[in-house]
Amino acid sequence: MKGLTKKQVQDSRRKFGSNKLPEPKNKKWFDFAVEALSERITQILIVIALLQLFLGIMGVMDLSDPIMILVVLAIVTCIAVKTGLSVQKSSMELRLKTSVRYCNVIRDGKIQTINKDEIVVGDLVCIGMGQEIFADGYIVEGKVSVNNAAINGETKECQKTPINGYVYEKTNSTNAYTNQNHLFAGTTVMSGEGKMIVTDVGVNTVNGDTLMKMQTLEAPKTALDIALDNLSDFISKWGTIAAIITFAVLTFSGIVQVGLKEYFNNGILNLVQRVAQNFSVALTIIVAAVPEGLPLIVKLVTKQNVKTMEKFNILAKNPSKIPELAYVDIICTDKTGTLTTGVMTPKKIINATGRDVDKKSFLWKEIETNICLNNSATFDSENNIIGGNSIDRAILNLICPEKYIEIKNQYPEKLKQIFNSENKYSAFTTQDNITYYKGAPEKLIQNCTTAFDAVPFNDIAKEQLYNNIKSMTQNGMRCIALTMADGDIVENILPN
Repeated sequence: MKGLTKKQVQDSRRKFGSNKLPEPKNKKWFDFAVEALSERITQILIVIALLQLFLGIMGVMDLSDPIMILVVLAIVTCIAVKTGLSVQKSSMELRLKTSVRYCNVIRDGKIQTINKDEIVVGDLVCIGMGQEIFADGYIVEGKVSVNNAAINGETKECQKTPINGYVYEKTNSTNAYTNQNHLFAGTTVMSGEGKMIVTDVGVNTVNGDTLMKMQTLEAPKTALDIALDNLSDFISKWGTIAAIITFAVLTFSGIVQVGLKEYFNNGILNLVQRVAQNFSVALTIIVAAVPEGLPLIVKLVTKQNVKTMEKFNILAKNPSKIPELAYVDIICTDKTGTLTTGVMTPKKIINATGRDVDKKSFLWKEIETNICLNNSATFDSENNIIGGNSIDRAILNLICPEKYIEIKNQYPEKLKQIFNSENKYSAFTTQDNITYYKGAPEKLIQNCTTAFDAVPFNDIAKEQLYNNIKSMTQNGMRCIALTMADGDIVENILPN
C-alpha cells in the first residue's frame, strides 16, 4: 500500500478539511469585566452605591461612602480582568505546546512522520501499541486491541481486524464502536500493530464532535462561588427585611410624634425629605451587613494563589477552584503525555545491582542489541526516528543509525512476539537461537535466574532491584526491563 500522493492529500484537505479542531474562542477584557461585575455580592454593592449616590446628591447622605464603594469595585474588576487574561494566555500557550503530537503515515509509498493535525481523509496511518488514534477510520492490515473508554466509557478492550472486501459507509450508530474493523479518534491501541484508512477528521470524528459540544457547556459553579452566592442571598433577604422594618418603624415613629395629618400636610418637599432620611437610615442597615471589602479580598487572594502556583509550574485554568484544593489529600499524576509534552527521554540505565551501566562494557553491547532488535521504531533515510511507540522511539535515541544498521544486519529475525497489554513484554529471537525480551520489570525480573554483574541473582538481589525501580518510578520515571535467554520464543510463555 502506497498511501496518498501529495496532490491527493491537498485535494482531500480542501474537500474534507483538516484534522485540527477549532480553538476555543478567547475572551476579551470586557468579558472578564462583565463576569466580575455579574457576581451577586458585587451587584448588591453596585445597587447600594447607586442609591447612596442618589441620596448624596439630594443632600441626605455623604458622597464619600458611595465613591469609596465604586473605587473598590473598580479595583476588583481590574484585578479580575488581569488575572483572567493572564490565565487565558498561559492556558493557550500550554494548549499549543501539548497539541503538537505526531503519527506515522504512508504517503507516496514512504513512511512519513507528521503532526496529527495534518492527517486527511484517505490517509494510510500506521498504528501500534501505546499509540493514540487521531482520526476515525478502519483497519486494513494487522491486528490491534483498542480501549474505547474515551468515547463510550467501556474499559473492555476491543479486538480490531480487517474485513475482506469491506466498503465504508458513514454511520452515527454507537454500535460501530465495537465493530470488527472500526477505529475512532481518542481511543488508544493497547496491543498489536497495523494500518488504518482514515474516513473522518477533525470535527467530523465522533470524539471531535463530542469535544466541540463540550466547549458550549457552561462550567459548574465552584464551592467558592456557591458560598459567595449563599452569602449574597442571605444579605439580600435579611438585609432587605431589616431595612423595611427600620423604614416602617421610623415612619411610624415620625407619625406618632407629630400626628398623621401634620406628617403628610407639611409640604411635599418636607415629606420627600423625611422619606429620604428614613430610607437613608434603612439603607445604612443593609450597608452595615454587606462586607464591602470581601470582593477585593477574594480577588487579591485568588491572584496571589495563581502566582504562587505558577512558580511551581501549575496552571489553574479556573482560579476560583483553587480553594477546593483544601479538601484534597492526594493528587494523582500521569507519568507522561497528559501533564507533559508526551516526549520521553532516556535518563538512567542501571544493571541488576542498581549501578550505572558503563558504555564500554559487554553489558552495554547486549543492551544495544536488545534495543535495536526489540523495537518497532526505525530510522528513515534522513536518520530521523519514525514508527513505533513513544518508548521505542525514546530508547532508540541511545543508538546511532550506523550501529542500528550494523546490528540489524548481524542478527536476522527468526521469531518475533509483539508487545500486548496482557503479557506486558515483547520478544525477538535471532537466527542464533537467542531471544531478547523487553517489557515491564515486574513481569521479566521474576523469571531471571542470573544477571550481569550480579552473582547470584537471588530473591534478596531481586528485592533490592525492585526497590531501586520503585525509587525511580516515584520520581516520575517509567522503567523498562531488558532481559535475554537461550532458545526460541514460546508464545505467551516466559522462560527462565
